[in-house]
This record gives sequence, C-alpha cells and structure tokens, in this order.
Amino acid sequence: FYPRSATVRALEDCEMLEMLRNILTLLQKRSKVFKEKLDQGYRQRAVRTHLRSLPFFQDLSDEQVDVLSQKVELVSFDPGQVVVKQGDSADAVYLIRLGFVKVSQKYPGGEMILRYLHRGEYFGAAGIIGSGVRAATCTAVDHVELVRVKKEEISALMETSVRLRAEMEKD
Repeated sequence: FYPRSATVRALEDCEMLEMLRNILTLLQKRSKVFKEKLDQGYRQRAVRTHLRSLPFFQDLSDEQVDVLSQKVELVSFDPGQVVVKQGDSADAVYLIRLGFVKVSQKYPGGEMILRYLHRGEYFGAAGIIGSGVRAATCTAVDHVELVRVKKEEISALMETSVRLRAEMEKD
C-alpha cells in the first residue's frame, strides 16, 4: 500500500501479476532462490535510480554510481529487529528501500523516539562522519528492505564529492 515509484506501460498485450507486499515478503523468506532473483532484478533495474534519487549522490559521475551500485548490499529486517544499536561502531550508511525505521536513543529514564524514517530516507551518516560510534538505535517498524553502503565506500566518495561531504556533515 505504498505509492508507486514508477509508471509502467505495456508496449504490447501482456498479463501482469500483482501481489500484496505481505505475500512478496513471505515468498522472499521461504525461497532463497526467489529472493536472490528479486534482488538481482532490483540491482539491475533500480539500484542506480535509487542512488540517483538521493540528493547527495546526484553530482556523482555515472561511473561512480555504477561502481557503487555493484558494491552495495541489499539487506532485510523483520518488524522489531534492530538494524543498528546505539553505542556500536558505525560501519555503514543505510538507504531505506521499503518500510519504516524507528530512530531512538536510550536514556536513564527509558527510550526516547527521535523520529521515524521511510522509503527514500537514510540513516547512519552521523556516526561515520563524527565519532565513529552509533548515536542512536534504528529498529525496523515493519518489514524493511535497505541498501547498505559500507563506510569505506562513503568515505572514498566524500573525497571526490563536495555535495556528499556537505550532506553527510549536515546529518
């Protein structure tokens, strides 16, 4: 029930199959082969577009985006599963492909929810630029699919992209 991210038009007569997200999630969990094919299709058709849709990647060259798209990792998390934990070492930035992520911090009196993130947003940059330690815990609210960009990849790109460095520092 998310808004569509693209318009698809048939060039000739065809039959289409549409399935609810929960069915897709179930198929991904039950069949490793199905998940691998789905991820491969996403990597071939959409990861470049996803990377380009984020403002801080827009000034990267096509070659840089191509290289990055082959190095990212596609990861999934179930509802309630912790993606990154406050106090852990910051080793990657995560781009939200599907789902919602809760960002929270622990205090002596309990947990404080800072915000909720959704598709098209990202998290984890502050730890990479700053102390190297996660400042917050990020937890999957529902079934979440993320694009994981390792710290080494982001650091190398920040050396060549003023816009990327400025955006990460702003975060």
